[in-house]
Amino acid sequence: MTSKKYLLVAVFLMALLVRLYYVIAVPQVSLAGSDAKEYDLIAEGLLEGKGFPVERLSDNEVEIVRPPLFPLFLAGIYSFFGHNYTVARIIQALLASLLIFIVYFIAGDIFKDEKVALVSAVMYGLYPSLIGYTGLLYSETVFIFFLVLTMFFLERGIDSAKRKYYLLAGLFLGLTTMISSRSLYLLFFILAWLLFTQKEKKKTLKNFLCMSAAMCIVVVPWSIRNYFVSGGKIIPLENYSSATALWLVTNPQGEILEWSYDKEPLKSLVGNLPINQRTLAIRKEAINNLKRYPWAYVRNCFKRFFVLFFAGHSNCFYGLEQSTFQALRDGKVFIGTCKLVLLFVNVVVIIFGFWGMWLFRKSWRSAAAVLIPIVYFVLLHTLYVAAPRLQMPIIPFLLMFASFAAVRVRDSVVKSLK
Repeated sequence: MTSKKYLLVAVFLMALLVRLYYVIAVPQVSLAGSDAKEYDLIAEGLLEGKGFPVERLSDNEVEIVRPPLFPLFLAGIYSFFGHNYTVARIIQALLASLLIFIVYFIAGDIFKDEKVALVSAVMYGLYPSLIGYTGLLYSETVFIFFLVLTMFFLERGIDSAKRKYYLLAGLFLGLTTMISSRSLYLLFFILAWLLFTQKEKKKTLKNFLCMSAAMCIVVVPWSIRNYFVSGGKIIPLENYSSATALWLVTNPQGEILEWSYDKEPLKSLVGNLPINQRTLAIRKEAINNLKRYPWAYVRNCFKRFFVLFFAGHSNCFYGLEQSTFQALRDGKVFIGTCKLVLLFVNVVVIIFGFWGMWLFRKSWRSAAAVLIPIVYFVLLHTLYVAAPRLQMPIIPFLLMFASFAAVRVRDSVVKSLK
């Protein structure tokens, strides 16, 4: 047992050293023109005493732009170490590396196999895209950190039926949601899972209510703030671009359209409407799109599934920002090859991950901690907005299933050679 602990610590140190070298010694992608720049500006504003930004469209209409936790995370780092991006990246590297232990314990508890747990930890520690995102001041790394902790405590709660684990799962789910509103409805998937798989419904419901209350302790104060700054509207986390995103995904042309109000087709849609009436017009058009083009929406859902999964995340690495096609067209063979290799690695792991899910299908009831986030985020981004970056929260959980499949293949090969 002691040797296994040392081995796990060695995996952690390896993952940490790889990430530290990457964020300190390797050039990073510029913040300009990205969400990272917006997070950075909000953090600056907090340090200057400006508070969280509210985009006031009119006296009675505001946009709540971002959940607060990731800008607060950056502001806290800046307050101690100055406006230093490298320190922020180092702390992200540390948080990402600490998940080695949590991934190990989740995989060990679910698959009941020490080899699967260790392979999961190693794959998580060395996975290229997970390393690459520690160098970006996006919310993904911190979001994944709290999400995996949420699933860890949920798994412990289901396994032991102890309420304290449900409370911890709720607190961490609240923190996860305060980083990105994408996880807001995850709670309902957890409830559906618990009611479907647990025999003691009454006790299960009580545990879930404790979890929900713990989540509300974290989220509700921000929602109350939104109520007052918006002039009395119920906005749990954010309302930024939600109507535009809905219009985008219901349009037959899919996500190739422009988001800007100054460009077609949004320009014609909003016309000369006052700013505070645009959201209503866009939402109405989105509903009309669903009525007029239901099969186009279904077709685009299939497209979004492939957009979500078949990406190498190579554009998060400095020097690889160009698309693969453009790099090869411009004669940059080395860059194009690197991007293709990263794409190949990602696709192979995803295929192994879904294969592992299939191999584990008979024991799926015991796999809540890894299956719930996969199902939730796949459905969310297939039915709504998809982008390669939105795949990231699924990766740690798919890696566990991929590890299970890899160990099964390895065991089969060893057995056949004897």
